[in-house]
Amino acid sequence: MKCKKAGYYINLFLDKDLSEKKKINLKIHLEACDSCRREFDTLKKTHELLNDIKYSSESKFLSAISSALLPNEKAKSFSFYRKKIAFISAVSVFSLITAFFTVKIIESRDNSLMKGLHYLEKTQNEDGSWNSNIFQKSIPVTSITLLSMMENKTKFDKEKYDKITSKATAYLLSSVQSNGIIIGDSRKRATIHDQAFGILTLSRIYSLNKAEEIKFKLELAVKAAEANQKEKGGWTYYFHSSAEDVIVSANMIKALIKAKESGIHCNNEVINKGLGFIKTYSADGNYNSYIVNVLAKNTLVSTENKTKTFDFNRHLSKITNAIVGKESEKPCFYYQDLLIYDYYLDYVKKNAMQQKKNICRFLLLKQDKEGSWTNCSGKNYATAIATYILAKYGGS
Repeated sequence: MKCKKAGYYINLFLDKDLSEKKKINLKIHLEACDSCRREFDTLKKTHELLNDIKYSSESKFLSAISSALLPNEKAKSFSFYRKKIAFISAVSVFSLITAFFTVKIIESRDNSLMKGLHYLEKTQNEDGSWNSNIFQKSIPVTSITLLSMMENKTKFDKEKYDKITSKATAYLLSSVQSNGIIIGDSRKRATIHDQAFGILTLSRIYSLNKAEEIKFKLELAVKAAEANQKEKGGWTYYFHSSAEDVIVSANMIKALIKAKESGIHCNNEVINKGLGFIKTYSADGNYNSYIVNVLAKNTLVSTENKTKTFDFNRHLSKITNAIVGKESEKPCFYYQDLLIYDYYLDYVKKNAMQQKKNICRFLLLKQDKEGSWTNCSGKNYATAIATYILAKYGGS
């Protein structure tokens, strides 16, 4: 067990929220690690301090304060004020400790973000793009990384931020062909997967910068996407293929909605037809499709739920557990699921504070020493998504 994970387990243990199996693993680690054992002892004493703060009739400290505050009151009334003072003292100590650990958590998140962003900064190509582990100059990786950079704008000085984002924007715009299809430099075959991510990011850029070139290229890309929707309402991974892909379709719907919100004309019938496709989609039992199915079929596109009582928190807890629970221990964790999860939260307009905190804690544990995150699509892709989500959810 790594020390970072042990620190996470220590907090769960003190909150009495750690399973017996994990308690054993934590105990083994603490016996071998002096640093974590000292941290455990310190936190344990803090918890005990908070639990032990109570009223004592013999307390000279409380008596002195009571006398100073109420010199003319009768002794028999002191007990009431002593209790109040004890309560205020306990609350004050608790508030100070809570503030201390909140600052530490924020520092940890900010440090992780800076390491991740620095890693992405180093791996940007000269033309502004980023690579995946399979393709050079990948449109999806470049798009998500650019979204992450925009979400983390305050972490950069202006000159560096402008240089990184302007190069990436120029690359995306140059990738939009005259027929509207977005093609990465090294791809031999265009994909709608690329198209969706390109539209999503260009829509965000256009919402901030109403340049005519961006509008022109974005309109071309949207028309190409709409023209390639299949009869059932979904989209395929490759252009001109037949098997509709639910994840590609979810990404495309999100992209078209964002394009429309930015001021680009989008066909509502296309969006609604796409939503209908996802709503009727049935998961085939594997982890990746399960997330999409739960989000899409149950709430993402279910207009009926807008008028019914629905336990969003319980539903979100199940989804969060599916993402950060035992399934995440698989060799290839699908960071893509975090984007679908984010689409869902945008749709239902729910803050989901606790679930977002759980996602952030999970991501902090998954970061490599060099500052990156890793999955089967490559470090750049995983790191871009992780830094994007941490920036969005970190303030929750």
